[in-house]
Amino acid sequence: MHHTTLHNTTIHQTTQHHTTIHHTTQHHTTIHHTTLHHTTLHHTTIQHTTLHHTTLHHTALHHTTSIHTTLHHITIHHTTLHHTTIHHTTLRHTALHHTSSHHTTLHHTTIHHTTLHHTTIHHTTIHHTTLHHTTLYHTTIHHTTFHHSTLHHTAFHHTALHHTIIYHTTLHHTTIHHTTLHLTTIHHTTLRLTTIHHTALHHTTIHRTALHHTTFHHPALQLTILHHTALHNTTIHQTAL
Repeated sequence: MHHTTLHNTTIHQTTQHHTTIHHTTQHHTTIHHTTLHHTTLHHTTIQHTTLHHTTLHHTALHHTTSIHTTLHHITIHHTTLHHTTIHHTTLRHTALHHTSSHHTTLHHTTIHHTTLHHTTIHHTTIHHTTLHHTTLYHTTIHHTTFHHSTLHHTAFHHTALHHTIIYHTTLHHTTIHHTTLHLTTIHHTTLRLTTIHHTALHHTTIHRTALHHTTFHHPALQLTILHHTALHNTTIHQTAL
């Protein structure tokens, strides 16, 4: 299916497998109770589209734009997203596992009640994005920028963040454990009601950051620069400085 336009279309109870969809525009489309597997979408625009109760597996999305799209009750696994733009999009009750996202931009996106596991996110910009009730585990985030983002009721565990910039971001009701942050810059960020344990920060810069009602335990803080930082109502214990 290529050089095709689908609009004001409903696709439901459909299985597409071993399919290539390229140079396609889908807009004002509803796709529900659909399985896409062994499918490649490239040079595709998906806009004003709702996907629900949909499974995407062994799927490659590249040079794809998704705008004003709602994805709910979606499972995405063994999927590669590259050179993909996702904006003004809501992901809810979504599971992403064994998924790779690279050279991807997420902006004005809400991700809630979502699990990301065994996921690699690299060369990605995440801005004006809200992540809530989200779990990230066995996840690698590198060469990634988070800015003007809110992460709340979020758990990061067995996660590595490297070459990552986090600024103008609020993390609250967040658990960060068994996590490595290296060559990471965190600035103009608020951490509140946050637990950080068994975490390594190295070659990390934290500046103009407010930490309140935060517990640090068993972290290794090495070669770390803390400057222009406010720590209040904060507990730091069993910490190597």
